[in-house]
Amino acid sequence: MPAGIMLYADPSAANVVDDVVSQARRAHEIGVRQVWLSQSFDHEAITLAALVGAAVPGLGVGTSVVPINPRHPLVAAIARAEAGSAMTDDLSLLLLEQAQILDGELPEDPAAFAARLNRLVLQAMPSPAGERRE
Repeated sequence: MPAGIMLYADPSAANVVDDVVSQARRAHEIGVRQVWLSQSFDHEAITLAALVGAAVPGLGVGTSVVPINPRHPLVAAIARAEAGSAMTDDLSLLLLEQAQILDGELPEDPAAFAARLNRLVLQAMPSPAGERRE
C-alpha cells in the first residue's frame, strides 16, 4: 500500500467536492503521489475518490474505512430494489438517517425523514382489496 496523505473536507467549504479536488491538485503539484479519503456524513468516500481521480490524472486515490454492514436488513433491501427507483432512494436515505440518529444526531430534514418513513411503511402494509398502492 503506497504512503500518502489524508485529505479532509473543510466543513465551512461551500462545496465539499470542489474543496477536496482543490486540495488534491495542490498536493499533486507539490509532489504528493497518493491521497486518501475517509467516509463522512457530508460526502461518500468512494464516489469522491472517483471524482478526485478523474480531476487529477496521475494522482493515486484511495479510501480508508468505508462503513457498511451488508447483512443489515435495509442494505439487503436496497440491494434487491430497482436501482434509481423512489424506493431505493428512500431506503438509502433512511439508512443514512438511521445511522445519524444512532450517533445522536438529527436527520438534516426531520420532516422529509418522517415522510420517507411513512411512504415505506405504507408500501409495506397490505392494501385493501381492489386498491392500488403507488
